[in-house]
Amino acid sequence: MIDIKISSGDIAIESFDIALVSGVDFIAQRLQTALQLFRNEWFLDILAGVPYHEVIFKKNPNIASVRAALRETILSVAGVKEITKLETSLNASTRVLTADFRVDTTEGSISLGAILA
Repeated sequence: MIDIKISSGDIAIESFDIALVSGVDFIAQRLQTALQLFRNEWFLDILAGVPYHEVIFKKNPNIASVRAALRETILSVAGVKEITKLETSLNASTRVLTADFRVDTTEGSISLGAILA
């Protein structure tokens, strides 16, 4: 699989040409995109993405529900076989949610960390 490389939210240009990603970088990019997508945001698939408004952007969110929503989103990405590590941290005073996870994919293992909300 191959896709256009995205860097800082924009199409990456290398040597005056559009950069491409493949293999494990392709799946990592798809994971990052899926975690940035709000559920019901994309008109072609309203079930794609993370249910931020429904589960996460609530007063005193249930951390088990947050983990389940993240797990569902991560496993929905093509090429992801299983989640081997998923750690979430919610700072109640700053309302910052972070997630660190490791997944096994068809192309190899990927470790990512993200500030989600």
